[in-house]
Amino acid sequence: MVVVWGNILSLIGNAFAQAVEIVVFEVYDHELKITLKDGEKILSGSLHTYEEKLEEYGFIKISRSVMINPRYI
Repeated sequence: MVVVWGNILSLIGNAFAQAVEIVVFEVYDHELKITLKDGEKILSGSLHTYEEKLEEYGFIKISRSVMINPRYI
């Protein structure tokens, strides 16, 4: 589950990331893969669950299963 406080996202338990550290959110086979500047996290879930909040941080949906952070284009 992703919980958001300001620009800090709680990805899994005690794993935190700032929105600016997230490069890509993508879904394959019911797994949500979050690619960070320094690694990745795998969660179960759908992109739709996080889409609205990610758009507030400037993320762009480029397909049904991928949202990107334009800072890394």
